[in-house]
Amino acid sequence: MTPTCCRKTGKLHRDFSLLFNHPILLEQFLIFDSLTNLLLTRYKTFVSELGFKFNKKSWRSLDLTIYDLTKIEDKSIFLKNKYIEVPPVITIEIDTKADLSDLPESSSYYTKKTDQLLENGVQKIIWVFSATQKVMVAEKGEKWTIDNWTEDVSVLDKIYLNIANLLAEF
Repeated sequence: MTPTCCRKTGKLHRDFSLLFNHPILLEQFLIFDSLTNLLLTRYKTFVSELGFKFNKKSWRSLDLTIYDLTKIEDKSIFLKNKYIEVPPVITIEIDTKADLSDLPESSSYYTKKTDQLLENGVQKIIWVFSATQKVMVAEKGEKWTIDNWTEDVSVLDKIYLNIANLLAEF
């Protein structure tokens, strides 16, 4: 059963709320649904661990990505069963599914992944941390910020996300 939205209101039908028994899936879906409606003409959003290859033997799985379609000549790259070698404009990461037990502190995973993505062409990384209800935003050459997820977060141009509002509307 696939979640559907009411065309008039854009809200999820409440019947489908039981499908989202895991908070990460719910947050990922709500962000994807919200952004897809706003970005239809110029940008394309992809969700669910899209593989981004940035060096010969280096890649990262990305939760939610936003690509500027005007900057991609060969759109068939999204249809191939391979890692995509074109960086997204923005990636939104929700918590992590990685095993962090070998790291001295879990924050080193987030900073390393964020640095790698920024160094390899991603313009903005937005991290959503469920346990602390925080959002971290990192842009190349800019100061990284961490806010409560009750605050509006700029995604692109005049497009903002407010995680608390998305969850409340669900």
